[in-house]
Amino acid sequence: MKARAWGLAALLALLVGVGWLAKGMYDMGFFTSNRQELQQLLGSAGQAIADDAQWAAWTPDPNHKPRGFYLVRVLDEDGFRRLASSTGLQVTLVPDLVEAVWSLPAGVDLAQWRAPAVPAGSGLQALGAVGGSNVWLRWHEGMLYGVVLRAS
Repeated sequence: MKARAWGLAALLALLVGVGWLAKGMYDMGFFTSNRQELQQLLGSAGQAIADDAQWAAWTPDPNHKPRGFYLVRVLDEDGFRRLASSTGLQVTLVPDLVEAVWSLPAGVDLAQWRAPAVPAGSGLQALGAVGGSNVWLRWHEGMLYGVVLRAS
């Protein structure tokens, strides 16, 4: 009887260890691609944000999932307004200051990224929570710039 109890305890410990290992691997992104991760962050309501976009993942720690995504896509003003409205974001003019979120982090490269250079008042901006993320959208002269960061 004692041997059976020890055997069950060992089996339980092994299963707990395998569970923790699997959770760690999930947290590090072993089971999802960056594209799937972006779609999960945005949820069904925000999927249209990433449609037809060039994007880059920001992964400051290569052993974990990306912390955020930076997007660029061609979109006209009406399309930007519809996209913001469909995700529940309110459109405003680009403010006088350049928020730090518009600066690409080290290691992220998007050739068409011009978001920090949009002059105050000459473009549109929308921000807020979408799915499991915080989203910043900026539009200027037919280009949409987007930042999608994990909501903590």
